Amino acid sequence: MQTHQIEEQLKKILASRAFRNSARMRRFLSFTVQQALRGQTESVKEALVGVEVFDRAPDYDPRIDPIVRVEARRLRQKLAQYYASAGGDDCVIIDYPKGAYVPRFTSRDRVSVAAPPASKLESILVLPFTNLNAGSENDYFSDGLTQELIHALTQVDGLRVVGWSSAARLRGKSAQSSELSGQIQTDAILEGSVSREGNLLRIHAQLVQAATGVYLWTQTYQRGMAGLFRLQEEIARSIAAVLRLRLAETGSSQRLHSVEAHDFYLKGRYEWFRRTPDSIRQSIALFQRAISEDQRCAPAYAGLADAYSLLADYGLESSMESMPMARQAALRALEIDPNLGEAHVSVAFAAGLFDWDWKSAEGHYKKAIELNPGCVTAHHWYGLDHLALQGRFEEATPHLTLASQLDPLEPILTESLAYLAMLRRDFDEALHRYERMTADFPQFTRSWTGLGRVNWCVGRYGKAIEMLEKGRQISGDLPSVLGALSQTYGCSGNSLKARDMLARLHEIARRQHVAASCFALSHLGLDQPDEAIEWLERGVSRRDIPMTQIGVYPAYDALRGDPRFEQLIQRIGLRP
Repeated sequence: MQTHQIEEQLKKILASRAFRNSARMRRFLSFTVQQALRGQTESVKEALVGVEVFDRAPDYDPRIDPIVRVEARRLRQKLAQYYASAGGDDCVIIDYPKGAYVPRFTSRDRVSVAAPPASKLESILVLPFTNLNAGSENDYFSDGLTQELIHALTQVDGLRVVGWSSAARLRGKSAQSSELSGQIQTDAILEGSVSREGNLLRIHAQLVQAATGVYLWTQTYQRGMAGLFRLQEEIARSIAAVLRLRLAETGSSQRLHSVEAHDFYLKGRYEWFRRTPDSIRQSIALFQRAISEDQRCAPAYAGLADAYSLLADYGLESSMESMPMARQAALRALEIDPNLGEAHVSVAFAAGLFDWDWKSAEGHYKKAIELNPGCVTAHHWYGLDHLALQGRFEEATPHLTLASQLDPLEPILTESLAYLAMLRRDFDEALHRYERMTADFPQFTRSWTGLGRVNWCVGRYGKAIEMLEKGRQISGDLPSVLGALSQTYGCSGNSLKARDMLARLHEIARRQHVAASCFALSHLGLDQPDEAIEWLERGVSRRDIPMTQIGVYPAYDALRGDPRFEQLIQRIGLRP
């Protein structure tokens, strides 16, 4: 791009209605663009802008006076508004990456940088795209776009893509951030921004080599919303070409549904990923709204299935209430789109943990991984909720290891490997992993409750109680934690405290669903195996999801060999 083209574009922007009467914005834009054109980008720091543009004293300290950061945010918004309206057909794009004061110059729908990588790049991190629209109400769309780009890039052969949960924890970081490089290892970083003006969509994306900071590819797109699905695949193909890799020719999702339905689906996934009781229920309403807009919206049916499954998995509703609806929604998603990988995962979850049809579940997990080899959830649930529950620990290990590698900042994936070590009775490794988790993820309840359970396994009841109580301080009175505490207090000889916990469980059960396993563990701690068996029989009869753990979970070891207990395991289909 020639200097005169950028200068002409600058003049056009300054003369526009958006900038004409804003002296401060005009000065900010002109100064930084001219510095960039002179090659003096290294000097464009927050302090210099404060002095040269906002007339601050030479000793200006941006830590005390945030005017530059505030006005830079306004400048980004004004430029986004300009290009979404008067500048909609301009060929030259001037914008500013978040956290930077050096402008970026690109040609619309043209690659402005295409430097081949110095060495083969095998992994990529997609940072959450920045929402350039004012307010946070459109964050669902920029997050949804990021998630779908991650999904599209998992189709690239030989490319390891960092999962969404880890990417979301790096929100606000830039590709050049030293803090980012200290948190996650990756060869390349994709970052970008998105703005919407009605049905007009503007996306800027750029690929950076992590080790060198060299820009490998950058491109700006302006499209109607109707072209969103094609655009996601186009970006993935462009990146694959830059990295000299190939987009896998697997069965592709049909995406026949309307843009309006997809918008509600993205809102639903945004709420689902928050995973609070209220947000899960809100996601159900949004997925249902997407389906009412267009009954061909297969992703919305898959999302609905996952939301109903979480209600059962988290104990918010009984399995008998929510899992049939999860199964029905997942199967409907596959009827519409047999190549939708997330729908196969949803069907597999219901088939295994509720229907106890382990053979069918395995087929769907394998199909999901075939369609999307980088799907973190598929590897996680297949490893932990299928293979491990059947005692197939050696087969589960590579799937859980891969899921943790793909999404290294997601604590539930790190915890899955610690939990697997406990299931296979490698208590030293389990203790080591959980102790590291209490340092790495101190606000994650399972870091502490898992460490408590492993200490129970090795007979350190005092330490186990201490750790479980720490987890309880974070989570409140979760029935699963109360059940573990009651069992541990009982085993330690403190039957009074164990009965207090049991009474608390009965109190909670009067207003919400409580899994039968919580009561069974409590009675085991009180050395009441008959009562424990009765509760487990009740749990199996109502198909509580935690019942599928009884074949391998150490907390039930006192019952092994009891014919009644062994019969329950066979009813669930966990043993030949």
